[in-house]
Amino acid sequence: MIDSFPIKFPNCKNLGPIGFSIRESEQGNITSLLPFQQLIGTQECELFIIANKKLTSLAGLDNIDSIKNGVLIQNNSIKDINALTKLKYCKWGLTIEEDSLVNLSGLENLNYAFQVSLQSKNTGKISLKPLSGLREASNLIFSGNYIFEKLRLKYVKNLTIRSNDFIENLNGIFIDSLVENLTLFLRRDFSFEGQNRPSLINNISINGDKIHKLSFKGIESYNRIKNVYLFDFDSFSNEASLESVVITNGLHVENIKNYPKNFLSTFLYPDSINLIGLVSLDSLINLKGLENVKELSGLRLSDNVNLKNIDALLNVKSANVFAHVYIPNKQYYLMIDKNPMLNYCQIPFICDILNKAPSSKVFINQNDELCEDKDAVIKLCKVTMVTETEKGEKGGIYPNPIKPGNQIFTHSSERVVQWSIFDLTGNQIISSLQEPITIPNTIKPGVYILETKTSKNSASFKLWIY
Repeated sequence: MIDSFPIKFPNCKNLGPIGFSIRESEQGNITSLLPFQQLIGTQECELFIIANKKLTSLAGLDNIDSIKNGVLIQNNSIKDINALTKLKYCKWGLTIEEDSLVNLSGLENLNYAFQVSLQSKNTGKISLKPLSGLREASNLIFSGNYIFEKLRLKYVKNLTIRSNDFIENLNGIFIDSLVENLTLFLRRDFSFEGQNRPSLINNISINGDKIHKLSFKGIESYNRIKNVYLFDFDSFSNEASLESVVITNGLHVENIKNYPKNFLSTFLYPDSINLIGLVSLDSLINLKGLENVKELSGLRLSDNVNLKNIDALLNVKSANVFAHVYIPNKQYYLMIDKNPMLNYCQIPFICDILNKAPSSKVFINQNDELCEDKDAVIKLCKVTMVTETEKGEKGGIYPNPIKPGNQIFTHSSERVVQWSIFDLTGNQIISSLQEPITIPNTIKPGVYILETKTSKNSASFKLWIY
């Protein structure tokens, strides 16, 4: 059929809006595309060249300058694509998955493709320099040992790099405006250093291989990043570079073996931050660094074996609109699970979500006793967490219930100058002028009244000690 194409269709120069597939009907019966030399354009055509085991080149497609969608996959003997030198335009995209292809020469004149997807299991380096003429692409996907060289684009929405044994930074790719979403799956130590790299990134998702290190050196030049997702690294370094980085929407950190204790303190959190996820961080003891977060739409704390308290979120308010935290295949606004040392969850932010959000959007399970499950936290949230002062201003205490020997905090806009604990008969048990309040070890379990005074107001709370 291929050999007879110029005879049967002598005047065919352009393929119309069809799917044109070149695929052998018998093993090895397609070895050449030379009969297609008369074609000069297939702008509305999808061209598929798939699984032709003895096809070694694309000679015959030399005159094609445009296609709607081009797919070249599983042709195990393809050695070059030099015949594509006139190709300038791919309306939808160009997909090449060929392990035998060792270079991309032939793509030098391609200047637009909605998507370019390249995949190779070749163990050697494959230069992307032939793509240096590409100026616009919404999606770039490189899976394999592709090396960036002189790649400069006006705009890229999604840039994905995976299965690369050599990449250590983003040197060699420069994007004039921004990368909307940068997704990296790494096999080496990685840093953000470099002269020629994307000038602005909105969303960063970086996946390590659990044995390498992520350096933040160079990331400070991005200044503002909407969302940061970090997965599966042995450790971080150069966290100081994050001190000028503002996260404007969400932070998710998961499975970092040697998680830095002060990592959360390095970022700047504006009022607009919405989502925080901290998962499988064995070194995470508390949430120190999040004290200045004003409002959250969603929170996930999962599998943190040493997380003991979340006091840093005491001043956080729940947003008017909730949002889903990052959980593959699930949708929750609040997820707190498998934190075996976390004993208190009933802070105002969490109680507010439990009160406002649909029950199906909240998951609390397998934490320590007072945060064991959702029902337990709901009951404790009904204890007088929030009360009113003499002047009608709202205040509260946390944690409540509490064990002797632990500290309790107040939610007052004014500094507490005196506090006292009374039993239910009105006898004063203890009084002090200092805050935070430490519950004496001598107090027996039961229900008490805690009174606080500021320079302007006084308030009383029902306090449970167990």
